[in-house]
Amino acid sequence: MFRHPDPEVLVVGAGPVGLIAGLFLQQYGVHAAIVDMRQRTRHHSYAVAIHPRTLGILDETGLSEQLIAGGRKLTKAAYYAGWERRAEIDYSALTSKHRYLLVIRQSLLERAAEEALGREKLEVLWGHRLQSLNSDGASLRAEVAKLDQVAAGYPVAGSEWVVVRSETVRPAYVIGADGYDSAVR
Repeated sequence: MFRHPDPEVLVVGAGPVGLIAGLFLQQYGVHAAIVDMRQRTRHHSYAVAIHPRTLGILDETGLSEQLIAGGRKLTKAAYYAGWERRAEIDYSALTSKHRYLLVIRQSLLERAAEEALGREKLEVLWGHRLQSLNSDGASLRAEVAKLDQVAAGYPVAGSEWVVVRSETVRPAYVIGADGYDSAVR
């Protein structure tokens, strides 16, 4: 699983936040590892709104041009309560480089981030789950499990995840980017 010494930072979750966090860490020379229970980036997609300041931060990763080309620029956003218009944000009035809200499919953002990670030689450990996270006060101990899907169920076919093997790593830090049911919490 982990082919190198313990990572300085263990990133749990390979959605947009985890992938971008891992990319920044790698670009700044921090030894990181990213784990996610899924087998790859999502097939289905949600719309993601990237704000102007976030686009400015993404400029540092080299991703913003590709994302802008694949997204839609919105210069205004209006907010309603029922049929009544309550507020409007005019992004074109900003003084920043990016004077718009960028709307893009989550899958495009994740794919671009994963490709950038590949160029930076940081592999996402897909099919891995954080089993436990403990602290003895001075250091962290994270047990990470490699998962595999096996056939299960009779007479109705199905599948379930099983732990193939697990490994304990001792990162200095853990970033929990694994969503609502976070294992890091």
